[in-house]
This record gives sequence, C-alpha cells and structure tokens, in this order.
Amino acid sequence: MFHIGDYVLYKRELCVVKAKKENYHMGKDYYVLSSVNDPSLSIEVPTDNANGFLRNVMTEEEAYELIDKIPYIVPIVAEERQLESEYRTLLRSNQYEDLIKIIKTTYLRNEAKKHAGKKEAEKDASYFRKAENYLYSELAVALHMSYVDVKQYVIEQVQNKIQNMQDTSVL
Repeated sequence: MFHIGDYVLYKRELCVVKAKKENYHMGKDYYVLSSVNDPSLSIEVPTDNANGFLRNVMTEEEAYELIDKIPYIVPIVAEERQLESEYRTLLRSNQYEDLIKIIKTTYLRNEAKKHAGKKEAEKDASYFRKAENYLYSELAVALHMSYVDVKQYVIEQVQNKIQNMQDTSVL
C-alpha cells in the first residue's frame, strides 16, 4: 500500500503518488502518479498492482550496497549487430545491475571511439542517457540527494573503490 507523497517506480518511471481514486474503474481503486522527470505525465494504476509494474524505490541501504557492487559488474560482451537488442533487453529487465552494464558498456565504447578520433554512436549515447536517468533518479531519492550530486557521488565512490582495489593488488 502506497500513500500520497510516496516515491514509487512505475515500470522504470520514477513517480510520486499524487492521489488515490476510490472505486474509480470497474470497482477498483487507483493511484494517480505524477512522473518526477515529466510532471505533465499522469499515470493511473490499479492499487492491487496486478501486473506488478508498481514498486517501491530502493532503500538507502540497497543504494549503498549497489554502489559498492558497481566495480564488479562487467560490461556487456556482444557482437556489434546484437548490441542494441541486448541494450533493449537489459533496459526492460528491471534490474539495477543491468542498467550499470549498459552505462559501463556505452561509456567504454564511446571513450574508445573518442580516442580513435571517431564520433560517438548515437545509439550508445541514447541508451547511456536512458540507463543513467533511470538509475540516478532512483538513487537520488534513496540517498536524499539531487540527481547531479548522486551522479558525482557514485563516480567518486567507484573511482575510490577501484583505486583501493589496485593499491591492495600491488601489495
């Protein structure tokens, strides 16, 4: 059961519960959700959540645990022609680790293209933005930070963890 003002995820969209309509359609109660990233978007979802599309935002503890796991999540390994299909599948999976795989893969591919003097692929850039938006929007709510601050925090934490891993492997 959600309450007015709660942050929730509908599919991958971060929303706020704005209202509850009782006996709204076919005797069912509905939540009225407003997208955080697009306040003009209003979504009505049955409160019984029969399709399972509505869920809680990750907790603060889950957010910190996920950030700790990031260095260990490996990028996608796929042939060029299968990559977009893999991106789409991972984007729909509803798994945080899959968003991180997309972010890492697209980032590394675009960095390699930059170093080779080539233009970044729009496909990679588009999936990178989507995955970042989904992940950092939810982390921002869970960690009580702004989107920009949480993105910077994650980058710093991952860099520190990788540096510590390298330092200890030298010993």
